[in-house]
Amino acid sequence: MIAFTTWLLFKSRKYTFGEHLVANAFLIGEVSLFNIALFPVYYMLDGSPAFVYAQWAYILSIFIYYTYSFYDWFYERKGTSGLTTSFAIVFGLVFVIFLITYVLQALLYYAFTMLG
Repeated sequence: MIAFTTWLLFKSRKYTFGEHLVANAFLIGEVSLFNIALFPVYYMLDGSPAFVYAQWAYILSIFIYYTYSFYDWFYERKGTSGLTTSFAIVFGLVFVIFLITYVLQALLYYAFTMLG
């Protein structure tokens, strides 16, 4: 979904859909490895108030990483307008992903509890 969205948003760039798919898979893989590396920290903080701060730090780091990656890849580090646009695109993608995730979660919950 992210690859398709970035391909649509940056269709005028020189990259094909396949390149968007590979690049976004690479970015998601790196983010997943970072999350796996944080598992011991999450285990140590489980049940404490600091767990929430660790989660927010992880989310913020993903946000910064994706913004920088889009800025570096699509805008080739050109100006503050490229950085601002990259930030806006990442913010929009995260918002849409959270929205879709929560809607799907609610629909699946309804389907399994009320209809099942």
